[in-house]
Amino acid sequence: MVKYSFSSSNLVRFSIKKLRRITSLFKNQSCKKIFFLLMFYPSKVFKTFYKLINDGVSNLKNKYKLEESNIYVSDIILEKKSFFKRLDYKARGQVSKILKPNSKIKINFIAL
Repeated sequence: MVKYSFSSSNLVRFSIKKLRRITSLFKNQSCKKIFFLLMFYPSKVFKTFYKLINDGVSNLKNKYKLEESNIYVSDIILEKKSFFKRLDYKARGQVSKILKPNSKIKINFIAL
């Protein structure tokens, strides 16, 4: 019997471009293999993905008594959120805008 689960994070302080580079590594992979990949990447983005994937896997483990090797990431949904707006003060009274992007991540799991 196939079982589904998801985990999401509403406000992540990364741009969509940085997140899209990583999502192609994780789609349709077993969670055991993903955890092995995440151990060797020192990026802050990978730590966020590790927390989200670990959350979804632990939900399926506790709810249905499954093993990690049977749980797969079916798809990852990324959405743009609002920007944090800041000002950068420069010489001669000039000001430029700094837009700090935010994102939303939703990871869907499937257990076979």
